[in-house]
Amino acid sequence: MIARELDDRLRANGVRSFVVQPGLTKSDLLRTCEKSFLTTMLKGMKFMMQSPDKGAISTLYAATSEEVLAIGASRMYGPNMMNMGSTAAREIGSKDVTPANNKILWEKTAKLVGV
Repeated sequence: MIARELDDRLRANGVRSFVVQPGLTKSDLLRTCEKSFLTTMLKGMKFMMQSPDKGAISTLYAATSEEVLAIGASRMYGPNMMNMGSTAAREIGSKDVTPANNKILWEKTAKLVGV
């Protein structure tokens, strides 16, 4: 929702916002996380994780694709659900993702972080 609001605010100036997720990627991020059920579970899923190079593909695609530039934050880009294959575009679907709610979240977030 933040990405969509940012995209709406900056589009007229030629700046776009995108939603990208790299999928499960072998990185040092888990090593720095607090120990929890989630981090333990993810460590057990290392066999499904991709290399950092492959994890970067969705971000590189979003940053260089004319298709993504044309539609901005209306879709999320990342590997398929099994964390395999090339970057896929998915609709960001929820009845709660509306321009009005995006604006409310933006304003509340700005207030919380003091912007």
